[in-house]
This record gives sequence, structure tokens and C-alpha cells, in this order.
Amino acid sequence: MQVVLLDGMGLVYRAYFAFAERPLRTSQGLPTAAPFGFLSTLLDLYEELQPTHWGIAWDSAEPTFRHQELSSYKAHREPPPEELLVGLPYVRRLAQALHLYQAEVPGYEADDLLAAWALEAAALPEVKRVWIVSADKDLAQLVSEKIHLYRPARGKAPAEKLDPAGVKAKFGVNPHQIPDYLALVGDSSDNLPGVKGIGEKTAAQLLQKYGSLEGIYQNLPLLSKSLAQKL
Repeated sequence: MQVVLLDGMGLVYRAYFAFAERPLRTSQGLPTAAPFGFLSTLLDLYEELQPTHWGIAWDSAEPTFRHQELSSYKAHREPPPEELLVGLPYVRRLAQALHLYQAEVPGYEADDLLAAWALEAAALPEVKRVWIVSADKDLAQLVSEKIHLYRPARGKAPAEKLDPAGVKAKFGVNPHQIPDYLALVGDSSDNLPGVKGIGEKTAAQLLQKYGSLEGIYQNLPLLSKSLAQKL
């Protein structure tokens, strides 16, 4: 079994903005960039990954526990374009017509569903590979020998397929260290600041040497004065 799990809204955004300079519409003026681009992506993924099972996770409109803990979480994001929202119901109807499983849980993000599904599927002996299709760096923490991350192409940048070695090559840390890595460098897409003055290279070096945030702070006296002050 090959399981492919999709970040629904992430793919819709990419599909829509791929046609931003040449908008697609029906003869009646209905925007079709989102459903057309989404279907094109599905067909490409089917040909490349050969899934036997699909799942699409959608973000909930309700605030999540992350918003409750950090009011600035994703606060910088602009509302979706109106034409994208017009096309969204057609994307969902399209997925339904293709008999693709879809889910949305109030108070949870698509990432939460993708993580739960991926771990559950990977535990089944008959599942050979689980692909998470998303550009979200957070999901790299789930990558294992069985779970791989597929980051879709964007502009001229090709798609990326990340296994454990691929995560290490891209970020400089192992998959299980991704949460600590992002805590240090921040994540601009989620409006998470990280530690001021700590960049990707320094964060990776610290985690390579000390293993975790806890390990770094346990060894704070061994760091240079300037680096210790930043932390």
C-alpha cells in the first residue's frame, strides 16, 4: 500500500497563485484556477507516487490551541483572495467526485490531521510508504524510513522528496530535531520569531553538538559569551 496525504489548503493556494498572472475563468466569468490547478496537481501526484490510498486534510476555520497560547500566531497572514474562496467549494466537490477521503476537525489544523494519519498508517505492516504532500517545514519532524515528505514544486524550484537523509541534508538536523531547530530559527510562515541572532547554520551546529534545546541550555556555560547571551 502506498498512502498519499495532502495538505488541502496548501495545495489550493499553490494551484491558485500558479495562474495569478493569467487567471482562468469560464465563459460566465467563474474563477477556475484553484480547481484546475488542484486537479492538475492530483494527476501529477498520481502518476509520480502511484498511491493506493489518498487523504486530504483541511484547516479548520476555528482558532486552534496554538492561537490561544500565542496571539500573534499566523496573525500576519492576509485573508485568502476572493477568487480563491469562490473556487474552493468546487475543489472539494472535485475531490468528492474522485472518492478521495477528506476531513476537517474544528480547532485543529490540517497539519495535525496529517501527522495523526501518517503515524497511524505507518504503523500498519501492509503500508510500504506514506507520503505527506505539504510545503510545511514542521512536518519534516515526522519523516522516517516509512514516512517521507513531498514538498511540491513552486515557481522554478522543483519538487523535493525528503527521506531522513534528505531532511538532514536540507536542514542540517535529524527529523526528530526539527521542533527544536524551528524554535531556534523561528518560522516566518507561522509568525514565530525564534531566537534573535540565531540563524539556520548556528542552530544546526548547536543541535548537532548538543542534541536538543535541553542539551544546549545544560551546556550554556561552554558556549561563547555572545552566543550564550542570545540564548
